[in-house]
Amino acid sequence: MFVSILRRAPFLLLALITLAACGAPKVALNGRVIDAYTNQPVKNASLTFGKQKPIQTTEDGSYTTSDWSSKDTVVVEAPGYEAATVNLAEKPELAATEATTVTLETTLRPNVLQGTIKDAFTGAPVANAQVMVSEVISATTTADGSYTLTNVPEAFQIAVNAPDYGEARADITRATSHELALRPTVLRGVVKDTYSGQGIGGVEVRVGDATATTNADGTYEVKNIAEGSEVSFNGPGYDQIVQPLPQGTTLDATLRPNVIQGTVIDGADGKPLEAVTVIATATITGTDVAYTRTDAQGRYTLENVPEGAFIKALLPGYRRGETQVKVGSLASELKLEPFEAKALYIKANVAASGMETVNEYYDIVDDTELNAVVLDIKSDNLADVGFIYYQSQVAEVVEAETSADYMPIRAMLAEAKKRNIYTIARIHIFAHDNALLEKHPDWYVQKDGKPWFADFGIAWLDTYDERVWDYNIKLAVEAAQLGFDEIQFDYIRFPSDGNLEGAQFKGPRDWRNNPDEMFNTIGRFMERAQRQINGAGAYFGVDVFGYVAWKPQANIGQNLHVMGKYADYVYPMVYPSHFVPGELGFDVPGEHPFELVDKSMQLVKNQLDGEAKRAKVRPWLQDFTLIWVRPITKYGPREVRLQIDAAEKNRENGVAGWALWDSDNDYEAAALKPQE
Repeated sequence: MFVSILRRAPFLLLALITLAACGAPKVALNGRVIDAYTNQPVKNASLTFGKQKPIQTTEDGSYTTSDWSSKDTVVVEAPGYEAATVNLAEKPELAATEATTVTLETTLRPNVLQGTIKDAFTGAPVANAQVMVSEVISATTTADGSYTLTNVPEAFQIAVNAPDYGEARADITRATSHELALRPTVLRGVVKDTYSGQGIGGVEVRVGDATATTNADGTYEVKNIAEGSEVSFNGPGYDQIVQPLPQGTTLDATLRPNVIQGTVIDGADGKPLEAVTVIATATITGTDVAYTRTDAQGRYTLENVPEGAFIKALLPGYRRGETQVKVGSLASELKLEPFEAKALYIKANVAASGMETVNEYYDIVDDTELNAVVLDIKSDNLADVGFIYYQSQVAEVVEAETSADYMPIRAMLAEAKKRNIYTIARIHIFAHDNALLEKHPDWYVQKDGKPWFADFGIAWLDTYDERVWDYNIKLAVEAAQLGFDEIQFDYIRFPSDGNLEGAQFKGPRDWRNNPDEMFNTIGRFMERAQRQINGAGAYFGVDVFGYVAWKPQANIGQNLHVMGKYADYVYPMVYPSHFVPGELGFDVPGEHPFELVDKSMQLVKNQLDGEAKRAKVRPWLQDFTLIWVRPITKYGPREVRLQIDAAEKNRENGVAGWALWDSDNDYEAAALKPQE
C-alpha cells in the first residue's frame, strides 16, 4: 500500500470571481477559473450556485451570472481536477455593499496524472505495466504504454512494475504528467558452436548473480538481471567469453570449442585406426599444446586446443595426417595414408657440398622406387664428430659453439618437400659425439676422472646422464620444427668396443647379472624422447644392432621388448656381412643376403610384442662391400635387391619400408625399381 507523503488536502486553483450585489437592481457576477499548477484558465469548468443550474466557463476560463446569493454554497468542478466548495456566507467581502460588483478568489487543483512507460533501451512502449500510488490508486498501461491515475494528491510517489523489467519509482509533486523508463531484467539469446554453427546445450550464462543454462538447441533466458553486469558464457569444452551487458534484451553468442573430438581412419580402407598419436599445436612448426592417442574405435579427444590450431596424427606405417582448426572446415574424420619409407642415407659432409650434390641424390629418389632420405644432423666424420652442420639454437650448442651452417639444411628440406620426399634426421646419441668434451666433460663415461674413449678416439656420452638425454631431445625437437618428418636416433646403446675396464658410468653396467637396469634406462630415455618428438609432429625411430632383431643384446642394453614400446620405427642393422660365420648354417652369411634379412624380419616380430607391437620395422640394408671381413663378398645390384625383396616379403611381420646404408653414399641404383 502506498501512502501519500504529504497530508491529503484540497489543492485550490486561484479564481477571480466578480459578484454583482444582490437585490435590485441585480448585480452581475463575472469570474474566471484557472489551474493552480500552471496558472492557466480552465475551460468548461462547472460552477453551481446553491440550487441554481450549473454554468460553464468559456475558452478563457471566464463566466458570468446574476443568479447568486451571499448565502449560496458554490461548487466548482472540472474534469481532471479536485472539486472545490466555497461557502459564500463565510466570505465577508461579499457582505452587502453599494458596489455594483464584488470579488471572490478561490482555487481548483488537478488530481489526475498521465504518462507513458517505455523500455529504457529501445524506447518502445511497455504494455501491462502496473503503475501504483496506493492500493486504491493504480493503473495498468495500455498497448501504447500510456496510463492515467485519478484522484492523486499534490505530492506522492509512484511505483511501476512490469514482467521482465526492474521496478522503477518516482516522486511526483504538483504535476499532471510523468514519463518513466523501465530497465529490462531479462536477457535472451542463442549460443552456437563457432565451427559447426549448431546450438550448444548445457552452457552456463551468467549475468551478475543471475544464471541460466542453455537448452539443447542453445537457447537461453536469464531473469532478474542486475544493472551494470557483464555476461559470461561457460560451456564444457569451449572457451569462455565475457561481454558487456547489451542495451537490449537479446544477446547471441558463438563459443569456440577448445575440445576437439574426431576419428582417425585408414585412408585406404576407411577402417578406424587405434593408438594413433594425435596432437594440437598452436603453429605449424610448434610443439604440442594437447596430446593423446586414439582408442580402439579410432576416436580421440584433445582438450584446451587454441584457436587456429593444427591437428597432427601419427601412426607407424602411415604418412602423418594434418589439418587446421578453421570455421566450417574441421572434418570429424582424419584420414591417414599408408606409407612405407624406402630411403637412402646422405651423410653430413656430403650434404655440405651444397644443393647441387644433394639434388643428385634427390634425383635418384625421383627416378626410382625410393621416396625418402636419411640426413645427418651431427657430423659422423672423425675430424669433427658430433659437430652440428647447421646453425642450431639449442642452448648447449650455442654455449659450446658447436654448430655452423655447413649444409643448406632449410634449402634441403624445402626441396625435399617440393619433391614429396620423406625426410629423416639421423642423430648420434651416446657415441660419435665428441663436440661437448670441452664444455661438458662430466657428461661422458669416465675413467680415472677423465672422459673414457673407445676405438678411434671416440668418446661415449653416459647413457645414465639425463642431461645427455635432454640435450639430444632438444636437437631432435629442433630438427622436427625445421621440417623433418622423422627423427632417428643412432648409437642409442651402451658401448661395446674399446677397453671398458675401469670405465665408470653414473649407473650400473652389469649386463650379465642386471641387464634390466640397462634395458630400462634406455627405455626411460626413449619414452621421454618419443613424447617430445611426437609432440613436435615428427615420428621417432631408433637404430639397433642386427642381432637385436633376433633377441635382446644385454651387453649394449638394446631390447626391443622395451624399446619397441617407445619407438614408432625400429631400424635393425641386418647387414648380412655382419653376421658371424655359421649363422643359419652359412659359413659366409654375407653370401646369403635374402636369407639373413628374411630370417631377421621373421624373428623381429617376436621381439615386438605387447605394447611394442605398435612399432613398425624398417631394416637398414647393406649397400656396401664389407672389406675388413674375410672372405669378402662383393655387394652389387643383385645383393641389394635380394635384401629389399626379403624385407618387403615380411610386411605381415611389421615391416614398413627399408633404408639403404653406405657410409660412402655410393649406391647401387641399378638395384632399384623405377619410379611408377
